[in-house]
Amino acid sequence: MKNKAVGTGYVSLVGAGCGSREWITLEGLTLLRACDAVVYDDLIDADLLKEVPSYAEKIYVGKRNHKPSEKQETIQNILVDLARQNKHVVRLKGGDPFVFGRGGEEIQFLNENQISWNVVPGISSALAIPAEAGIPVTHRGVSRSIHIMTAHTREDTLPRDIEQFAGLEGTLIFLMGLESLETIVSILKEKGRDKNTPAAVLSGGNAAHPYKVMGNLENIVEKAKNAHAATPAIIIIGDVVALDLHKGAELPLSEVKIGLTGTDDFQQKLYGRLLPLGAKPVSMMEGKCEETALAIPWEQIADGGKKWIIFTSVQGIRFFFRQCRREKVDNRGFGFCKFAVIGAATRKELEEYGFIADLCPKEYTSSALAEELLLQMEKGDRAYLFCSGQGTDLLEKRLTEKQLECRRFDIYDTHFSCRKEQTEKPEYILFGSAGGVRALYESGYEIEEDAKGICIGQICAEAFQKYFKKKPIVSGEATVEAMVETLLNEVVKI
Repeated sequence: MKNKAVGTGYVSLVGAGCGSREWITLEGLTLLRACDAVVYDDLIDADLLKEVPSYAEKIYVGKRNHKPSEKQETIQNILVDLARQNKHVVRLKGGDPFVFGRGGEEIQFLNENQISWNVVPGISSALAIPAEAGIPVTHRGVSRSIHIMTAHTREDTLPRDIEQFAGLEGTLIFLMGLESLETIVSILKEKGRDKNTPAAVLSGGNAAHPYKVMGNLENIVEKAKNAHAATPAIIIIGDVVALDLHKGAELPLSEVKIGLTGTDDFQQKLYGRLLPLGAKPVSMMEGKCEETALAIPWEQIADGGKKWIIFTSVQGIRFFFRQCRREKVDNRGFGFCKFAVIGAATRKELEEYGFIADLCPKEYTSSALAEELLLQMEKGDRAYLFCSGQGTDLLEKRLTEKQLECRRFDIYDTHFSCRKEQTEKPEYILFGSAGGVRALYESGYEIEEDAKGICIGQICAEAFQKYFKKKPIVSGEATVEAMVETLLNEVVKI
């Protein structure tokens, strides 16, 4: 949906969905990655903000009931001011912009000020949160209609036509109505709804404390109170609630809270494997890899002579070939070189640049690679190691002990930034590096007594024990797949 007006600045109203970052549309993500400014609400997955360009402004305008928040007029003026600076502005809204999201009001204001805009729909909580809880909002033979109403108006009262809901067939869905639950139930029963009508109070998506309270109109108020249900929540009433599809097919990691640490790439891989298993992954930090300015002797490395080039990570390969391109290094000069890598992902990344690894140890560690190199390198061979500035020095030490030449180049650095508010208390925390362990410890985070750390290798495990004084679980191999398998075995065992 688009509108053309004057000026080069424009505003994209983007629905972020109401859950993890994967719930945003591809179009929404594309716009987010190219914007000059993002104006965002509450209940937005914080990981989406990592997609915003580093140069873009990030402006928080969250609106929460009974809490200090920006006035709607202020938000609208911010959008116009930014657009008049010829900026592409993404107005990132939870759920869908037009489902009680005031998107229409914002567009009317943009039109009045002749600002171009477009709208990208999002997944509304009215549909997604029931689905996440295993409740279909329609079902053949059970419900052929959906009726969605906000239970919170500008005047802080229930809508005047709420009584008419009682006589409607199908599924009734109330948004923003938890504080009025008792009144809603009372009105529905008074106007003829059977007290045994199935009902649920649900909180999911980006809520800090997801829950699922099941009952009927007779007992749902008491059950919600006993469960300490808190906003945000939706109320769903109708026979579809009784279907509760999760009853017969619970996923192996259903509702298990998993804390993710490490680089953004590492966390992204874990997300892709944990979500289909029903887990609730939450990012606990940002991890950025930044290229280091180095004087690399390309004339020695790419001179056509016999030597070893060693990579310990995917990022090391990317930064290596990025510098090759920048310095206009002829890759044919690597013709007689041998390549050594750690890990299947690193080996695969090397193949993307047209080179096959000559050595990849079965055990994905620096120690194992060093021992394999000692068997294959001959006296006089030279090795060039390209790795992170935070990487262990074990490999080059082991080679130099045997009088083998190994020059190390810290071609990138990894910087971790922990979330300021760690509201989630995960049951398991996954660590991909000793640096991630140290960063979480230095942020002041305290691991719950019954929470467990799962580390990708021995060096990472030693760091965990050093800082958190707890014995971690170590994955069988230093891979994302092995970490997930280790987690599954641990959960099933319990």
